[in-house]
Amino acid sequence: MYVELIGATGAGKTTLAKQLVHAGQSLGCDVWMSDDFILSRFNLNFVRSEFMRRRLVAMLGFLAVPFAGWRHHKFLWFAVREGLSCPGAMLYRASVARIVIKKIGLRAIVCGMARNGQIVLADNEGVVQAAHTLYVHGRGFSQSQRLQEFARLVPLPEVLVCLRQSDNVLVERTLARGHRRLEQSAPDRTAAFIQEAQQVFDSLQKHQSIAERSISVDAANRTMSVPHNLSFASAPPCQQLLDLVSSEIESSPVDDVPPP
Repeated sequence: MYVELIGATGAGKTTLAKQLVHAGQSLGCDVWMSDDFILSRFNLNFVRSEFMRRRLVAMLGFLAVPFAGWRHHKFLWFAVREGLSCPGAMLYRASVARIVIKKIGLRAIVCGMARNGQIVLADNEGVVQAAHTLYVHGRGFSQSQRLQEFARLVPLPEVLVCLRQSDNVLVERTLARGHRRLEQSAPDRTAAFIQEAQQVFDSLQKHQSIAERSISVDAANRTMSVPHNLSFASAPPCQQLLDLVSSEIESSPVDDVPPP
């Protein structure tokens, strides 16, 4: 089962994913982070350098795009157009398009190689998370119609875990860590960037196809909500995932993430 964690920068996606993997594996569940899963399938998990691991995953994602593009060609071309029409210099816009293309390839690898009963978690490499790449630039969210088209075309995972955190916490973390789309870590500009991200993900969750497969996690209040018609809810891996998420948000502070 392929699961994507989505949310604004600093919401705790990677922290929760690592907690779920650790908790799941300690209980005997076959749970993976997507990068580890992909590298293991290509016998590359022996690489320890984080820099090299990221480069290898990116390379494999690009190589897989021709095999995924024919199935999702409408979204692929839509994403390329959206990326190239982003505000900023041409190199920046090309980089945005490149990131989204890579995510499509990585999704194809996971969906094509995961076995029944496995749970693979994508924290920042999920295709739905690409909405942040395409539409959050700190210039005010004004792309609601294009975001709706994104939601209509994007290839979805079996389950989405949507993390929500307070604006103040997200601003504090982003100021501490920095972000490549924020050249200057000014509080006002960072706050606008975070508000824009929150608006993007709130809008996405209003789309029916996304809402019906989304587990919503309020990291600040440690609560979880699941739609009554959650897709795949009866499948054993999904029930394992629900149990793991519920256990982790109750026992572990998802919001306590130290700056890297």
